[in-house]
Amino acid sequence: KQPLDLYCRTCSSLICRDCTLKDHPRESHVFDFVDKVVDEEREKIKEVTAPLKGLIEKMRTGVKKIEECEEGVDIRSEANIRNIRSTYNEVYRLLRQQEEEALQKVHMIKTS
Repeated sequence: KQPLDLYCRTCSSLICRDCTLKDHPRESHVFDFVDKVVDEEREKIKEVTAPLKGLIEKMRTGVKKIEECEEGVDIRSEANIRNIRSTYNEVYRLLRQQEEEALQKVHMIKTS
């Protein structure tokens, strides 16, 4: 009935102080206070997501350019329609690629 205020790094689970004596002994388990682990993980996530902020700005710029192009485009022109679709597809592909890279980094941090 004690609060789960510790995190066992060995087992990747929340534990209470009693657990450190019974199921998670210091000799074979590494644990820290939850607040410390949360702060560490928060910093790791910030490091991983920082590059995404630049990508978001690039995407906004790309979308703005697309919108500017759309204003002067003859919508009935097949070539212009293909160009618009191609640009949107490229922006989407880049975003998905960055998402996958960020998720992989988070997964690597989580498993390390």
